[in-house]
Amino acid sequence: GLLGHTENRLGDHCRNPWNTERTPGGSSGGAGAALAAGLCSLATGSDGGGSIRIPASFSGVYGIKPSHGRVPMYAGTPAPPVANLVSQSGPLSRTVRDSALLLQVLAGHDPRDVISLRDKPEDYLAAADRGVEGVRIAYLGDGNNVAVSLAQAAAMAGAHFTIASPSGYRLPEDVMIQAEELAVASGGSFRTATSPQDAVRDTDVVYTDVWTSMGQEDSYERRLQAFKDYQVTPELVQLAKNDAIVMHDLPAHRGEEIVDEVIEGPQSVVFDQAENRLHAQAAILLLLLGEASE
Repeated sequence: GLLGHTENRLGDHCRNPWNTERTPGGSSGGAGAALAAGLCSLATGSDGGGSIRIPASFSGVYGIKPSHGRVPMYAGTPAPPVANLVSQSGPLSRTVRDSALLLQVLAGHDPRDVISLRDKPEDYLAAADRGVEGVRIAYLGDGNNVAVSLAQAAAMAGAHFTIASPSGYRLPEDVMIQAEELAVASGGSFRTATSPQDAVRDTDVVYTDVWTSMGQEDSYERRLQAFKDYQVTPELVQLAKNDAIVMHDLPAHRGEEIVDEVIEGPQSVVFDQAENRLHAQAAILLLLLGEASE
């Protein structure tokens, strides 16, 4: 990841199996390429500058960079322990659940590693199987098609969904009734908030979308005024949980519904979210069209 290419001292550089003219993404790219080519189901990598995340992205597989110290880095030698403050080992795999499984095996305390975390790792497999059940999602902005789909999906999945919109731009009444019914059935919840601050407080996910969609350009100035208090700013995100993430389905109108400091900040997963749509759409095509016959 750090260098952007994958060198092989025994021969040519490692190539991306999807396109051999391109790199698999960095120093753990061999693991990503092997997984993408179907040579293995599980692999490990070490990430200091993106060397798990970038090969996973470039090769169309899954990878996790754990918190530093979560996976012990003991070198297996009798030499005095050395603190590795640069890279962190983690899993790569062909499915999210397999990455969770491998991280479950790798994680834990090792007294021979001076920076190994002492607290007990969570159950990653259970977390992967749980999905978004119980997750608190706050949506700020127009009650448009994105808000409708998100409210329905969250309610069906057992999440706790809150939406804050100015008067005149709220979700249709029938959609709110449906979301409430779906949430009751799934164990989730649906509610409307009186303000962006009320919606975001103690939430896991802060989600926003453009205030003016295609075809609404004539109402741009009116919408800009109506939504001016709904901008996602660092101050607003601070009201959410410390590990909350920020999402946006793009394209974004920076300086309107979201500011640069947030969309480019450490809590933003906006660009990973955009990449994940590739895999979601591929899965839909596979479901509709079926696997290609030999």
